[in-house]
Amino acid sequence: MLPPHQDDQPEDEVFDDRDARIESLAKQAEALSAGVTDLMNGTGTAIVGLAKRGRSTRRLVMMIGLSLVLDVLLTLAVTFTVTRMEGTSNRVDKLSSNLRQQTCGILQILVNADTPQAAAMAKARGDDMKARANSFQLIHHSYAALTCAQLIK
Repeated sequence: MLPPHQDDQPEDEVFDDRDARIESLAKQAEALSAGVTDLMNGTGTAIVGLAKRGRSTRRLVMMIGLSLVLDVLLTLAVTFTVTRMEGTSNRVDKLSSNLRQQTCGILQILVNADTPQAAAMAKARGDDMKARANSFQLIHHSYAALTCAQLIK
C-alpha cells in the first residue's frame, strides 16, 4: 500500500508545517552557532593561557639555568679561596716552625748561660741581682712554654 499523498493536506497546513520546521532549524542553527562561538572563545582563552604558562615556564628554566651557573661559579670561587688559604696556612706553619727553632736556639744559649759562675761575675760587676733573677725566670718560662727541650735534643 502506498503512503497517502501530501496533496491530501490543505496548503495552509503544509506552509505552517514548513515554517515551523524552518523556524526550528533556524533556532538549532543559532544554538549551534552560539556553541561554536563559545567553543572558539574558550579555545582562544586556553591558547592564551598556554602561551602565558609557556612564557613563565621559559622564565623559570632561565632562572634555574642562571642559578646553576652562579652555583658553579661560587663553588669554584670557594674552592680557589680554600686552596689559597691552605697554602697560606702551610707557609705560616713553616715560618712558625722556623721561628720556634731559632728562638729555642737563642733561649738554649741563655739557659746555658745561667750558671753560678755567671751569677758571681754579675754580682761582682754590681748588676741588679733581682732583675737578673727575674730575667732568667722569664727565659726559663719561655723555654718551657715553647717546649724547646723536646725540639733541642
